[in-house]
Amino acid sequence: MTTQCNATRHGTLTAYTVDGCRCPDAVETKRAYAREWAANRRACGTTAARGVDELAVDLAVAGHPMALRPVERTAAVAQLDRYDLKDWQRAERLGVSRRTILRHRAARRNQQAA
Repeated sequence: MTTQCNATRHGTLTAYTVDGCRCPDAVETKRAYAREWAANRRACGTTAARGVDELAVDLAVAGHPMALRPVERTAAVAQLDRYDLKDWQRAERLGVSRRTILRHRAARRNQQAA
């Protein structure tokens, strides 16, 4: 790690995260980014207590792989079951492995059987 900024990225988040710069400007930029990110998460209601984010599920089903929480991934797999797709195609759409699709489907089958 370096302690000086690259002249082209001085004081940026990239200088902090990629270049390892720890100058006061880069550190403050990183802290400001973290504060803004946390405020946006709170404003959007993105907490563990929140239910399924339907927009994220719909985007993932449409083929835009994104980070989904397990409950959202289960909902996305359930939506994809309506389409005539193979497991590998479903996995590709959600950006997960084929095994993940199989696990979610098996869990849903076991839950319905109980």
